[in-house]
Amino acid sequence: MGLTSVRVRPRARLANDFYTSRSRYFVKTDAKGVVRVYDRPTNTFGAFNPDGSTRTFFKPDPANHGRPSNWDYWLEQPGS
Repeated sequence: MGLTSVRVRPRARLANDFYTSRSRYFVKTDAKGVVRVYDRPTNTFGAFNPDGSTRTFFKPDPANHGRPSNWDYWLEQPGS
């Protein structure tokens, strides 16, 4: 097992915990069943496939996404 594998596991666990606790956060589900979750106080964003596997998990940054705020980024995400 390489060093990369060791580092990925805690992050994967965090993403899974975030997904399973999604009822505590803002949640949107799009037409394809992709679930997007956002925790505004910690600025944590995750997108998950319909089977619950992680698509992406990160802290948005206006310098990267170009929106005025991370809340604006969340509001522009697909789904309801």
